[in-house]
Amino acid sequence: LTSFEVKGPNSTNAGKEFELSVTALDQNGNKKSGYTGTVKFSSSDPLTILPADYTFQVADSGVKAFKIKLKTAGEQEVKVVDGSVEKSVKVAVKQGEVSSIELKLSNDTSLPSTLITLNVWSTDVYANAKDLTKDSTFEIDKEAKGKLVNNTYTTEVIGKWTVVAAYAANGNKFSDGALLTIATELPKPKEEVKAPEPAKEPEKKVSM
Repeated sequence: LTSFEVKGPNSTNAGKEFELSVTALDQNGNKKSGYTGTVKFSSSDPLTILPADYTFQVADSGVKAFKIKLKTAGEQEVKVVDGSVEKSVKVAVKQGEVSSIELKLSNDTSLPSTLITLNVWSTDVYANAKDLTKDSTFEIDKEAKGKLVNNTYTTEVIGKWTVVAAYAANGNKFSDGALLTIATELPKPKEEVKAPEPAKEPEKKVSM
């Protein structure tokens, strides 16, 4: 055994099972059909589900497919090791199925004629986040008037108004709301109250 050939998908979704093909290679780069060593697996993803250590059988002819699940979004590495021989493959992990969305306002208290940016972030069951602003729709109380264009809103009427974001995918619908306050003046920032400094003890004079 000189090396492994490891094949997997270029990308996958978090939590979706995929196959990783491992082929034992000899010094000439050819398949080592008689390989009967034991391979171990590791990954950069702390949440991954990896196969148990596996000892190749003669019937495998040096090739075996293993099932793996990666759960953390981003580029993750899966490594196959037998003693000093190791080979790794990188897989781009995308967010899994959306479980919830969150609407975020650039400012929740503003003056009239102020531009407010609305952003939507989704999370899956593994806490992977993704910006879904472009794929979401927005609504605000009609009494608030103002101007809503895509994900930006220009404030107008003074009051407390509800902003709602909606997102739909794969037959599932999600929504989230936030409260926007339009006021005649912005609240003054709270002054930090400094803790009083401890009183210094008088220095004791030592008589000789």
